[in-house]
Amino acid sequence: MDRCEKLRDNLYGVELLTGSITPVKEHIAQIFYIVNNTDNSEFIGNEALQMITQFGKTEYNFCGRHSELWQRIFNDTALKIYPTDSEKVITRKYESTEKFADELSSVLQERYFVPTDFYLIYDDEEMYRQVVGMTE
Repeated sequence: MDRCEKLRDNLYGVELLTGSITPVKEHIAQIFYIVNNTDNSEFIGNEALQMITQFGKTEYNFCGRHSELWQRIFNDTALKIYPTDSEKVITRKYESTEKFADELSSVLQERYFVPTDFYLIYDDEEMYRQVVGMTE
């Protein structure tokens, strides 16, 4: 069963291992990852390749125990896909759940010229619920 839920007009929650998302034409996306439990480099590399290939130029935000590993693999993957454009993919790592939730809240309040979707992808349901609660 897919674990994907629409939280607000343009915010979606997706469970990392069972959920799936598809880019919406003519929309841009910002992706927020909660990564406390997933540290398999091969899995992360495949996720990075799939996401960067599907979503193109976007921002990836990481929080959780394995956020440094995820950020490094996403950066390495982006350089392989876009070797001459280091600004094609932007990654950010947050040291605290509060700063991560603050950033998500901030981008949700901004107004965009191009329709924008936000995805909160998680591997820790407790932390996911905490972040969702902090952004309401």
